[in-house]
Amino acid sequence: MALGAFETTPLDIARAYTTFANDGVRVDPLAIRTIKANGEVLINGAASKASVLPSPLAYLVTGCLL
Repeated sequence: MALGAFETTPLDIARAYTTFANDGVRVDPLAIRTIKANGEVLINGAASKASVLPSPLAYLVTGCLL
């Protein structure tokens, strides 16, 4: 597959690279965390987390990116 052969969003790139910084844990970013009306919380979003890389491997990749 050639570099740049498919489209990706900045949010996808951020999700991929922050996995290395979080020791192999992927956290899906949220644009809006809480919706409030008149001081009452209507919707409270929580980020989903998943371990996708072993911590030592994430450490090695982070070291290579420096």
